[in-house]
Amino acid sequence: MNKEDILLKNYSILIKNPMKNAEAIKSIITQFCNDNPKLAFRCWIDLLQNNIEEIKRSVDGNEFQYGTFGYKFVQDLESDLLDNDGFKYAVEEFAKNKQLLEILYTKFPIYEFASVYYAISFLIRNHKLQEASTILTAIYKNKTFNSYSELWHKIIGRFKYSNLDNYSDGGIFSDSNYKQDGEIQEFCMSWAERIVDEEEQAGAITHIMRIF
Repeated sequence: MNKEDILLKNYSILIKNPMKNAEAIKSIITQFCNDNPKLAFRCWIDLLQNNIEEIKRSVDGNEFQYGTFGYKFVQDLESDLLDNDGFKYAVEEFAKNKQLLEILYTKFPIYEFASVYYAISFLIRNHKLQEASTILTAIYKNKTFNSYSELWHKIIGRFKYSNLDNYSDGGIFSDSNYKQDGEIQEFCMSWAERIVDEEEQAGAITHIMRIF
């Protein structure tokens, strides 16, 4: 029995009616994310690209309407995957997928409680700065997003954990763990300085100062 082949076959059947089969499809993508991240993100981007108009109809103001396609496959699935402790093994593949990042963080509203800061913080702390830049670029291009201070508050908040492999909430933490080397300090400050809104920039820089 080949697990991947079975899941791919099931995916090809379930994808014909994605809203009815939302939970099963999300489960398939989540399982692929653990075993074959490239395949997981290929399925996810295909699903989103083939339903762009449906995602557009899901938007109500600056959020996705509850229970809609965008709510299930953009907002919920992002949270399901990025909150998963094992996502650290897929995060670099995630950051490389510019098409996926564009849909998740540029074209449509960014969910107030989006889990993207987990990925960004993890990448920065592990000196994967180019990958972190790719995600931040997608967010900064979003014309309706302006919660930069809160974004950096969450990113820096993850620095307190002592175990770099600990991707979930938990583990030993201390204020001393916030301190970072010059490369990371410079990286974070350079992104804060790109924030146009003076108040949001001041808030972001204040949070970033914790790593100095």
